[in-house]
Amino acid sequence: MLVARAAPGAVADPAPPRVLTGPAPRSELISVDEPTAATITRDLAGWYPEPALHKAVPTREEGLIRWTRFYDDVEMEVRPVTSKHGHQSITRFIPELAPPARPRRDKLITAAAAVKLANRSRTHETKLFYLANIRPRQLAGTSGGNAANFIQVVESWRLVYQVTAADGGAAVDAYTGEVVRTWSYKDD
Repeated sequence: MLVARAAPGAVADPAPPRVLTGPAPRSELISVDEPTAATITRDLAGWYPEPALHKAVPTREEGLIRWTRFYDDVEMEVRPVTSKHGHQSITRFIPELAPPARPRRDKLITAAAAVKLANRSRTHETKLFYLANIRPRQLAGTSGGNAANFIQVVESWRLVYQVTAADGGAAVDAYTGEVVRTWSYKDD
């Protein structure tokens, strides 16, 4: 079982969700043809300032296609999923309000520093990773009185080092060294 925790000293966001202006952003793509990596890039990242830096890699499992996305060769947290319904392919994803910023590689802390800050034993892997800042946004024209009045969106992206170990891992801000997320693996 995966157990996620906020970083020590983290404070819950007390601000109410902001209201979206205009129509809700798309959260699915429907097509007759099975999507390709090129169509996923065009439809999900075509609006990025540098869409050529985006790439999508498909993994097939149990009738689904899971898309691992990369921006400037750094993996992104949110993975769209394509399923087949009759003669249609439906790709579902969390809509994004902002693209990731290109890594400022000259400003990064080292991977070794991230491992030390993560304070994990027996580190298996350390890699750069875009962590999604996912927040609820209230749909325009709704009362906000129930869950149907909201949509989850990626408000921004944070570049982190993802440090994984046998007992769990941590996400360490790639510029400041702040531990922004930790997780552990526990047997039930």
